[in-house]
Amino acid sequence: MTLQPPDFEPMFRPGVRYRIKDGEDDPRVDAVVEVCDAGRLYLATGRLVACEPLWVAGLDPFEAAFSVTVPPGRYPVTVSLARFEEPGDPKIPPQRRGAAARLTVRDEPVARWQPAVRPDHDPAAVQAGQVDGFAVSRGTGAFLDASALAALGPLSELGPQGQDPEMDEVILEVMDKKVVNLVVDRAADLNVIMFDCGLGAGMYPVWLGRTAAGEPACFVADLELLSRHSSGPVAD
Repeated sequence: MTLQPPDFEPMFRPGVRYRIKDGEDDPRVDAVVEVCDAGRLYLATGRLVACEPLWVAGLDPFEAAFSVTVPPGRYPVTVSLARFEEPGDPKIPPQRRGAAARLTVRDEPVARWQPAVRPDHDPAAVQAGQVDGFAVSRGTGAFLDASALAALGPLSELGPQGQDPEMDEVILEVMDKKVVNLVVDRAADLNVIMFDCGLGAGMYPVWLGRTAAGEPACFVADLELLSRHSSGPVAD
């Protein structure tokens, strides 16, 4: 089976309109693409991890990072947001939901896409149409370097009452701003870029785009709001 990636290009083009379909009995609504500059992610080791920041304790950096590495450095991250206008009442602010997150390695066109896989992936699973993804339970995803897992871990530790006030505060900020660039180790200059997952809980696939020369161009986390819950871009 040949895996078919979503058409990511219009998802990162501001102003593109999608027709969202929530279900057979629900009225279809339009969402307009907004693109948010999330800043630059420092990949100190060049090994990218995509995960939910709440559950990083115990993750093995080697197994959590994708197999394809890039030169260490700072790479821009952009997040595609779907903006839903509230009909009939201009006083109600539009609702925004995360649709996709992209880390750009090279500013070159993508010639082909392939699933981003981890070292422990099962080749048979890829052949069966499964893409390595990351599980989300509280609607927040993140890109980070493998070396930042240890620094992010303490933020996810539960307190004596079974609460996690520090991470709760960060997640609330993500819910409000949709994107948060959080420094987790100032001495090492490590940061984590967190983004809203518009569909909430789920398993979200990550794709690797390659240039015509075969070099990594970008990683894209498909948050599936536009790829699976729309009928595609609306023609002007």
